This record gives sequence, C-alpha cells and structure tokens, in this order.
Amino acid sequence: MVEYSVITEGRNHLGEVPLWSERTQTLWWVDVIRCALHGFEPSTGRTHCAVVRGERLGSIALREDGGLLLATSEGIDTYDPQSGTQTYFAGRSNWRLRNATTTGVATARAASGSGR
Repeated sequence: MVEYSVITEGRNHLGEVPLWSERTQTLWWVDVIRCALHGFEPSTGRTHCAVVRGERLGSIALREDGGLLLATSEGIDTYDPQSGTQTYFAGRSNWRLRNATTTGVATARAASGSGR
C-alpha cells in the first residue's frame, strides 16, 4: 500500500508544474494564482516559498548554470533561489501568460506575439 504525507502547509490555491532538480535535490512547483514559487528539499525537510513579480506564474524550468526560468504574466525571468533575485530575461513587450500553458508549452504564434 502506498503511503502519502504532507510535505508543506503551503495551502496553494493552484499548485502546478512539479519539477525535480537532481543538482539541488529539490522539488519545485508553482502556485499559479498567488504567483509563488515553492521548493522542498526532502533530505533536510527545508521548504522555500517566494512570491515573484507578475500577476500569474505559469511555468518554471531549470537553468543549466543553476537557478530557474520563470514564465510569468509579464514575461520570462531568471530566478536565483539562493539570493531570491528575479531578473528580466525576455518577452516583456507583447507577452501574455495565455501564450504558455502550465506545462511550459508555447506555440510559434504565441512566441511571436501574433497568436492567442
């Protein structure tokens, strides 16, 4: 029988996009509605929570050189979990969160700003 346990009392409004970082041994996910990034380190029990810039946080991705990419309602930013620094990366002028789903998939039309 499979056993489950609560790993955080975060009470997400809409928890999505679970992502495992082999490098940091951290489970990351987003609360789309609260525009919050969450992390959990199973080996220590440590949790992270950061409210990031934007009205919505739709997707995250691991960066090769560390940290994360965040797809928010305002564009794509880099995020450094160690410092909490969020930095502009791309997409401000015509970006819309509807251009990317919570799976991180965007169409060519959406990426060019011409589609919905």
